[in-house]
Amino acid sequence: MTGQACSCGVSEKPLEIMRPGGLVLTEEALAACGLAPPARVLDAGCGTGAVVSRLRELGYRAAGVDLAARGPHCMAGRIEHLPAKTSAFDCVLCECVLSIAADPHACLREMHRVLIPSGIAVISDVYDRSDPDALAGLLGSCGFSVTLWQDHTRSLQEFAAAALLQGRSALPGLPQFISPRKAGYCLILARKDSPHG
Repeated sequence: MTGQACSCGVSEKPLEIMRPGGLVLTEEALAACGLAPPARVLDAGCGTGAVVSRLRELGYRAAGVDLAARGPHCMAGRIEHLPAKTSAFDCVLCECVLSIAADPHACLREMHRVLIPSGIAVISDVYDRSDPDALAGLLGSCGFSVTLWQDHTRSLQEFAAAALLQGRSALPGLPQFISPRKAGYCLILARKDSPHG
């Protein structure tokens, strides 16, 4: 399996998908929200741009934003101040980003701004299993209605195990406020509600 990401999201290449579920979970999320090419998709926190590249291969009009954006169709920027026009995207992906963001509310407000009316935010991230409703509440406070919430903690466990077997840190980006014993991983689809200021 040299140079490829396994379904758990760990890659042998240093600049590939490095999150629980990997591209498999991303593609499942897009299918669950009924989003088909050539929909406009923004990957907020795109990292290496691997997701953007894959989505473009599938026919989506995808772009990415990251502090250290790399790859074609990716631009440097902060999620708290997305370099995009209002109502520019059908969907915004935010995978393994909100939990480490300095201001998750600002990130979600910006995602809300750049989505078309009834656009969809796809969030996959770690969460505190002792407070599973926290992310849904955060989304609600920023003008979104959760349409799907799935637990993917098994993907997090598989990711951590595979990382350890490769000699990497098991949970490198785990936020300080989540105990490793209470860490879970979820997928959330949330529809943009009325305009939010």
